[in-house]
Parts: sequence; structure tokens; C-alpha cells
Amino acid sequence: MQLRLAVLLGLAAARTAAPAALTARDRQVLEKAKLIDRWFEERRQHPRREIVGRVRSAARREKDPWVPPTWTVSKEEDVPGPWQEVSGTNHAKQVFRASLHNKSVIVKKKHHDPRGRDDAGATIYTELLYLEALRGEPGIPELLGAWFEHAHATYVVQDCGAMIGAGAGSAADPTILSEAFRKRASEHPLHLARSLLACFQSWASAGFLQDDFYAPQFTLSDEGAIFLVDGPDDFLLSSPLGNSVVHAWGTRNESEPCHLNRMALRDVHGGKCAPQACESDHDCPWTRESHSCRGAGSCEPRSRGAPEARGKCMKGTCMRLSEKTHVYDVANRPWLLPFIADQAKSGDRRFLRSIIRQASNGYPKMRPSFAELVDAIDEFLRRPTNVEESPKERLYASPLIQSNERRKAAFWDYASVVVLGEGMRVTNLCDDRGLACYESEELPAPADLTLLRHKDRHRRDHDPSEADKKDPGALDVVYGRFRFDEGLLARAVPAPSFTILLVADAWSVVQRTFDGSLAPDKFLERRFPRGVQAFVLSLAGRPQNGTLTQSDCDRAVRHLDSFSLVADDTETVTTVLYGLYDVEAPAAPPPSKMSLRASAAAKARVLDASRCHARVAAAARALPTFFSPS
Repeated sequence: MQLRLAVLLGLAAARTAAPAALTARDRQVLEKAKLIDRWFEERRQHPRREIVGRVRSAARREKDPWVPPTWTVSKEEDVPGPWQEVSGTNHAKQVFRASLHNKSVIVKKKHHDPRGRDDAGATIYTELLYLEALRGEPGIPELLGAWFEHAHATYVVQDCGAMIGAGAGSAADPTILSEAFRKRASEHPLHLARSLLACFQSWASAGFLQDDFYAPQFTLSDEGAIFLVDGPDDFLLSSPLGNSVVHAWGTRNESEPCHLNRMALRDVHGGKCAPQACESDHDCPWTRESHSCRGAGSCEPRSRGAPEARGKCMKGTCMRLSEKTHVYDVANRPWLLPFIADQAKSGDRRFLRSIIRQASNGYPKMRPSFAELVDAIDEFLRRPTNVEESPKERLYASPLIQSNERRKAAFWDYASVVVLGEGMRVTNLCDDRGLACYESEELPAPADLTLLRHKDRHRRDHDPSEADKKDPGALDVVYGRFRFDEGLLARAVPAPSFTILLVADAWSVVQRTFDGSLAPDKFLERRFPRGVQAFVLSLAGRPQNGTLTQSDCDRAVRHLDSFSLVADDTETVTTVLYGLYDVEAPAAPPPSKMSLRASAAAKARVLDASRCHARVAAAARALPTFFSPS
């Protein structure tokens, strides 16, 4: 049996070695994984019964049961009672706290539901594989042992402390961090950040994928170490470990090649486990909503899923998952690195925000690995250096933000950005930061997933349906000249939003849009038969082809109060939009050489027809939220 497993693992190594040779760490992980494989084989818990073969006779197995040499527990009697059930037990497992050799331990077992069995390849198997294959690495609880009771396994691990927080991490059930985690972040932010990153490095770099992603899965020990206590149940097939599991245990059936029992397998090298060809982002599958944050309301404000987790089409191919997907996750969950950075002071804060900025790159290849992030913190701890202020920090310190209390209050707590107006430049911003951006004259209407009610949207092997492809999902940035609708906007982007309005006097709008394709008077006659009321119609929430009434004008003026920033300068708005996402704004284009020399009569007709626009512009300038660089 050991020989058969060795051959299988060897085949996995051979297949994986094509893109890169196995590292010493890969070989160590595979060797430790074989202990769990053999333990399940010895107990004949194999999903494909026809290939179990003759392990050992029942008599020999009963007389001399085999357990991994690293275990100190192999039967229920090894863990004396009483066991105290821990609050927060989920629907899949019961969790107990017990005492063993005067140390607190955690016991996990199948929930009350007696149906099914814990086969190799199923949830309990992946949990034990996670614990044994990564034994001794940072953030991995020590597995003390396990035993089978009928068809279900019970296992015992070290007690790794209390959960770092509560809540599902959704808009309806946001994360509430524990006082211990808050205190540690305030007193030792760099050490806490290092422990967090080292924990992720242990399992993400080994080929595990955690797409059931929320704070109660992590704990904080008394020594300040972060642990992932609910192990990942997905693998990346590009990893030696993921590949070996597929070879050793097979898939559920030929029609579902991407399942190992009830476990989804993630393919990052192509193949038949995901529809790799695509024409748009909507053609690409996404991970579970709690991880991808794709659905509106599926994640709490300020949470953002990596582009490849949400579904990203790049040059006709769906962007694939990797360790770097979780690098993006750590930098874009408000209860992980961003919270720690917010609690840090001066230079430590600037340093942590600098690595968050690097980890938030929209392109996986441009993000650092977890090992590089841990090394960066170690180097900073050894030799603290002066980190330059980021674009976002410089923006916060500028008069533009400091001159208004509403903007100051919204600056660090926004979940999305809304910009109403024309002329913004978003070149590269959305892709570089992995943002979900939307430009249109009509706001989108995403499906409301605040209560996580749509079970099909949470399948880990989800392929987009035609209805799904029409759903834009949660958006980070909405911009352009869209029809303003506060109710629809509340559904289109997660709250709170940093809202920006670009308003300019009527003749400036005319001059900015003149491209020389027509003679000035002809241009005004064709483009501005009713003045420049298109902007006012948008602000009033009316279709662009509508007729502007007095009530529309009144409504547009009232809507001015909905914006955190009202500005009359395109460069100011562009600087703010880029700065909010910690990116340097692009250089302003050279001024147009086109000269709009219209007749006095044509100009007078435009200004006369733009009286509502002039009223809105005057009302905007009188607001405390108005800012002009001049």
C-alpha cells in the first residue's frame, strides 16, 4: 500500500515538475501528506472502493492499528472528559474543549447528522491533511491525533486561543473584532501583521485555497500568534499537494472532473476544471461570494475580492487563482491588514500601508508573495526606514480634504466611489487596482445578496448563467454622466460611498467638448439645441432625451447635498479619484489648441437656454462641500 501511494505521489510530482521542479518544502509536505493517506487507507475509508485492494487483514489491523508516528491520541479514551461544547459550533462540525496532560485541547467531530461518511477526499480528510502536511509551520494548529467512530472521524488539536472576531463578514453581518486582537494591533502592529502573513504563507503557498472566508476561522494565541483553525477545503491543481490528492483519491465521476467527493478543485494551469476561454469578465467563474465579494452585499463595506476571484477575463482567458489571490485578500479585508495599519503609528503605519498598496495590485504577477511580505516586515523591524507618504496620505493632508469635515470623516471609511460628471480619466486605474468600475448613462441594478439568499450564487464550482452574466455585481467605482438615482445607487455600490460631483459653468462645458469637427455655430446648433442641460438632467435623475422642467431644476439643486465633494475642475476630481485608491494621478493632457469662436448670437442662445445649469452651478459654489483650486 505504501508503495502504491508512493507511486501515485511520484506521478503527481512528475506532472507538477513540468513548470517547476519540486522544492525541498514540496517534498516535505508530500511526505507528511502520505501519513494521512495511509491512515484513511488502513481504515478502508476510500471513496473508490474498487481500488482499496488488500491493505492488511482485519485481524492484524485490530491487533496493531496503524497511526502516524506524530500522533499521541488514537482513541476516544485518550482524551478524558468532560468535554465542553464550544459556542460557535457550525452546521458541519461539533467543537469541544477538553484537557489533556494539563493543557487545553480542541476536539472536533461530525455534527449530529449521522448520514454519510468521512471518506478520504471529503471535508474531514482535507482538514486532517491540512494539519498534518503543514505540521510545525506558522499558524497551523498541532494535530494530536484522531480516531474513527463508525463512519465518522473525530480529531484533536491544540487550543490556539480565542477567535479574532465574530460575524460572517457580510453587509448584513459585519465583522466585530475581539478586544484582544484590537489591543495586539494597537500595541504590536508589525508583529501582528507578520504573524498574520506567516500564517497565510504556510497554507496558501502549499496549494490550499480558502474561499469560505471570515474572521471566526482565525484565532489569536496568548503569545500573539495568528492561527487558521478551520482548514481550507479547496486545492490548487498547480500545486504538488493538490495534484497528488487528485491522483491518490480520484474525482467523483467522469462527468464532474473538478470534484473530489464534495470538494471543488481549483485549476490554475488550464484544463477542464474551469471554462478558461472568455470574451468578457462575466464569462469567468468566481469563488464563493464570501470570498470573491462579487455579489452586492455579500461582503461588508471596504472588502474587495481579487479580480481573479470575482472573474476576470484577460486577453481571452480567465485569470487563474494562485497564492497571490490570498495576498490580495489580506490587503483588502478591513479586519485584516487594513485594520492593523490603521492602529499603527507614524512610520509603522506608512510602512504597512505601503505593503497593502503593493499587495492590492490588480495583476497577480505584480503582487509580492507572502514570503516576500514577511521578509519585508523582518527587514523593517531590523532597520526601520523612512517610508514616503503614499498618494492617499498626501491627498488626506491636502487642503482639498482638510478644508471640509464631511470629506475628512468619509476619507478612510468609504466602501466605493461615485463620480457624476464628464471628463474624468480612469486610464489603468481600474485594472491596476483590481477595481470593478462601471460607466454608463444608466446605473446598473445588481441582484441584492445582502442576506446571502441565493444558494446557487455560493457554489464553489459556479459557472455563470445567462442571468448572472447580466448582473454587474458589487461595484467599486461608478463614474460618468449617469442618471442620478439615490435608491438605485444604494444597490449599485456598497455604502458608504465617497461621492463626487463635477460641475462647471455652461460655456466651459461647451469649450471642453468642442473638437473642431464642425464649424463653431454648426457645433452649437447640433450639440446644444437646449443649452448644456444634459448635466442638469443627469443630476435631476431624468433621461437625457427629456425636457427640462422647473421641478427638474429644483430637484437637481436639492441633489447637490448628496455629494461629499463638489468641484469645478477635472484635474481636482481626477486627483481625488486616483488618490482614494492610493495611485498617482496621471499627468494632465496638454490644453486643446481648438478655439471655439462662435458668433455672439449663437453664444447668447446657448447661455439663455442654460439658465437652470447656471442656477445649479451657482448653488454648487455656495455649498460647504465645494472646492476649487483657483
